[in-house]
Amino acid sequence: MEHARESRAAAERLRMGAWMLSEGHFAVGLVEAHLGRADPARLAALEGLRFTEAAGEILLQILNLAVLGFLELSLGRPAEADAFLSRAVELEQAMGVREPAYFRIVPDEIEALVGLGRLDEAEALLAPFEDAGRRLDRAWAMATGARCRALVFAARGDLQAASDAADEAFLHHGRLPLPFELGRTLLVTGTVQRRAKRKREARDMLTQALEIFEGLGAAAWSERTRAELARIGGRAASSVDLTPTEARVAELVAAGSTNREAADALFVSVHTVEANLKRIYRKLGIRSRTELASKFPSGSPGS
Repeated sequence: MEHARESRAAAERLRMGAWMLSEGHFAVGLVEAHLGRADPARLAALEGLRFTEAAGEILLQILNLAVLGFLELSLGRPAEADAFLSRAVELEQAMGVREPAYFRIVPDEIEALVGLGRLDEAEALLAPFEDAGRRLDRAWAMATGARCRALVFAARGDLQAASDAADEAFLHHGRLPLPFELGRTLLVTGTVQRRAKRKREARDMLTQALEIFEGLGAAAWSERTRAELARIGGRAASSVDLTPTEARVAELVAAGSTNREAADALFVSVHTVEANLKRIYRKLGIRSRTELASKFPSGSPGS
């Protein structure tokens, strides 16, 4: 976020023109949207879109529209997402872009269309996207394409085919160092498994997704995943069970690490450590680091 804000501030300070101003707003909007901060994300992307439309810069129009669409999709608003993403896809197609991973907007639009029940349109957009991904050997396109295929199959009621498509997506994620995309695939897979009454598998997939989203500070996607977890019937995990991330935070803090030291050790933000500590305290019925240390004198929740 610091780099995105500095980019925008530099463009404003140096009066670098509509292109750089829009790019700065896009960068801020993109990060804010992934963090689930709806108002600042929307404000930044709309401002970036205003600059690009005035200057006639198609490329950055697409990028700012993509941020706005992704934000609405994150918030569970497929109609609003489609309003932005369909424009972005039309502009991309008008530019004749053949690289499926250039703008990275098609999977979001497909997910929005599935959410609206417009499955034929989703498949019409998905087929050439998958073909391009396979032809150019783009791991991102093949992973997200298979995830979208799982969404379409699930929406048509074919849960086995959806599960098979999700398995294919995981194969491509193996060479794709993008944890956020993996989290989204885990969320889709967990949802499919829940609908197929495979409760244990669903809970495992969704818990993994939640771990990723919380570690990245992706608040909106964390909330969506928690809501999906809550839909799983049967015995839920015990309220005192710590997730792997919570256990690691508890271990470090119980051993005397500050929040900053724990964040650096786990490669996450201080905010993420603080959020995990709140959940740990709630689950364990404690209120302080001293109490946490007394519960785990060895510094290891698993000991």
